[in-house]
Amino acid sequence: MNDTDYATSYAEIEDNLTIGSALGFTVDPTVLKTGEYSGLGVYHPDPDNDIDPPTDHGLAASNANLLQAAADLGVKYLHGNMSFASHRPACFNCGIRHPLKPSVMVVPDWPTNIAYHTTTPAEQTLFYNSYYGPNGRFPYWPVDQTYSQVLDHESDVAMQHVMSGSVYTHTFHQGNLRNYGGNKNLVFDWLNAVMAKYESYYGVPLLTPDWGGLAGYVEDRTVHFDDLADVRAVYDRTAGTITFTASADAEVFATNAAAAGAATYGTDKIAHLDLAAGVPLTVNASVRP
Repeated sequence: MNDTDYATSYAEIEDNLTIGSALGFTVDPTVLKTGEYSGLGVYHPDPDNDIDPPTDHGLAASNANLLQAAADLGVKYLHGNMSFASHRPACFNCGIRHPLKPSVMVVPDWPTNIAYHTTTPAEQTLFYNSYYGPNGRFPYWPVDQTYSQVLDHESDVAMQHVMSGSVYTHTFHQGNLRNYGGNKNLVFDWLNAVMAKYESYYGVPLLTPDWGGLAGYVEDRTVHFDDLADVRAVYDRTAGTITFTASADAEVFATNAAAAGAATYGTDKIAHLDLAAGVPLTVNASVRP
C-alpha cells in the first residue's frame, strides 16, 4: 500500500473488515496491519524486490492516502516494525503519533527470523541458513544451524525483549501456523521455547492483552512521558503516603502507589493517575515486602 490512491486504500481496509467479520473473526477496527508494513515510509526502490532489505525513508514518506482512508474508517493504531529506525519510539513502550496524521499512532512490533514463507522445520532451517549460515547472504554462524538451534537462538532474542519489560508483540505469518505434523507448527514451536525459558526465570504470569488493549496501553505510556516533566511526587515515609502534584493536567503511571483502580502484578501495584493542574493527590504507598 505504498502507492495506493484514497479509494483503493479505503476499499482494501473496508473489504478486509467485512470479510473478517463474515468469516467469524473478532476484528478490532481500530487496529490496522498493512502487508509488509507498506504505506509507512519503508520500501525498496524496486517495488518487485521483496528479498533485499528495504530503505527506511521515514514516516514523512508514508502514503497520505492510506493514512486518510485508515483514519476515516476509524483506525487509531498502525503496526510498525522495530527493525526500522523511523518506527522506533523515543520513549520506552511508547508509540509514535504519525507526523502526517497525528490521530493515528504507530505501534511497532518485534520482528522474528521465522520467515513469512516457511511452514515446516525443514523450510525454516533452509531459509535461516541461507541468510545466516557461513555461506548465507548475511553470514553470522560459523556452521549451518539445526532447527533446534534456530529455535534456541530465536527464543533467546525474544526473551531479551520480554526481560526488558517490552510490551510489543512479535510478528508471525499465516503460513507459520501450518500443521506440519503431530499438531505442531512453527509459531507454537517458537512460543513453547520462549515460555519454557520464561518459566525457568519468573513466577509471575506473562501478560498477553489483545492488540487493541496493548495499543491503548502504549498510547497511555506515550502520554505518561509527554506529561512526566509536569509532575512531582513526594513520598512521606512516616505517613506511608505519596503526594502527586502537577503544574498542568497530566496522566501518569506510578509504581507502588495504592490508588483506586491500581493493578497488581507480582509484588507491585501500578496506578494510572489522572492529575488536575494545581490539585494535589495523596495516595497510600504500597511498599514491597
